[in-house]
Amino acid sequence: MITAYTGYDSYIFIPSNIGGYSVSTIGSSVFLTSDIVISVVVIPDTVTCIRGNAFRNCTNLTEAVIGSSLIKISECMFADCPCQSKVTLSDPCALTEIDDFAFQGCSSLKKTDIPDSVARIGESAFIGCSNLADIHVPSSLTEIGNAGFL
Repeated sequence: MITAYTGYDSYIFIPSNIGGYSVSTIGSSVFLTSDIVISVVVIPDTVTCIRGNAFRNCTNLTEAVIGSSLIKISECMFADCPCQSKVTLSDPCALTEIDDFAFQGCSSLKKTDIPDSVARIGESAFIGCSNLADIHVPSSLTEIGNAGFL
C-alpha cells in the first residue's frame, strides 16, 4: 500500500511494485495537499483499491489513467479537482462502483464513458461537473444515488 507521497512531480506514475512487493492499494488522502502540483496520474493494473480522498483537492490535476484492476472509484477520490478534464479507464476493467461524491467539483470534466461493468453510481458522484455533456451510461447500471449527475 502506498501511504504517503513526498515528491513534487507533476506527472505521477504509480509503480506496480516497490521493493519486490506488488502495489495493490493507494491509501486515503495520499495526495491531498496543496504542496503537490499533480497534472497527470497513471495508475497501474496492479492497483485494486484506492481509498477515499486520495486525489482530492489536486487542483492542477487534468488527467487520470486508471488500470484494469480497480474495483471502485472511492468516495471523494477526485473531488475538488476543477481542472480534471479526462479520466481514462482500461477496457475491459473490473470497476463495479463509482462512490459518493467521487468527481464532485470536477468542473472541467466534459465526457465520461462509464464501463459496462459498473452497477452503482453513488450519491452526488458527479455533482458540480458543470461542463459534463457527454455521458455513456451502461445497461449494467442498477443504481444511481440521489443527485448522481447534478
